[in-house]
Amino acid sequence: MGFHLSTRDRQRLVGVHPDLVKVVERAAKTSPIMFMVLEGPRSVAQQRKNVAAGVSWTMNSRHITGHAVDLVPLVDGRASWAWPVYHKLAPTIKKAAKDVGVPLEWGGDWRKSKDGPHWQLPWKSHPIAKTPVGVTAKAKPYTSETERASNVKEGTAIAAVGATGAVSVAPALPDIADALTSQQDQLTSGDYIRIGIAGIIICLTLYGIYRKVRA
Repeated sequence: MGFHLSTRDRQRLVGVHPDLVKVVERAAKTSPIMFMVLEGPRSVAQQRKNVAAGVSWTMNSRHITGHAVDLVPLVDGRASWAWPVYHKLAPTIKKAAKDVGVPLEWGGDWRKSKDGPHWQLPWKSHPIAKTPVGVTAKAKPYTSETERASNVKEGTAIAAVGATGAVSVAPALPDIADALTSQQDQLTSGDYIRIGIAGIIICLTLYGIYRKVRA
């Protein structure tokens, strides 16, 4: 039972909070399922790309500050994206966190936008001590309020695209999320312009839906 983290795994843990590293190391020693560290710290630039691509929904990712890691189980030496495998691995990671006395959150337990590989230190127990290099706005805790906001954003994009085929709406919404997650006093004129343009596009799209329904 257990395995040794690879050199690549340890390289990807560089910059990760020490408490989270302890959890990963403990899990590797006790896990009946092998896993790899897919990602540790993530740059602001990469997070922006992820949001734009729709694979992430917030610029408040704990990856940016080293408070999150993505762990992927290995089946026959290959990365697995099957949920049943993640559910088998999750109890081991949670027990490892308990063993070393570190509170931990799993993306697979989120009510919406579940993320199987994602593990993070809670905002409550591990707040950000200072703004990391490259981040211009203070990060906000992940709460039910931010979750509802992200779900509304995603739901609007899906509804608009599904009803009208107006795929141009989807790329605009991450810009809104990006701008609104910043402190209002730090919004730039460019942010307001993007918000305004996106708002116009959404209004036109909804008007198109309305006309089709009435037709």
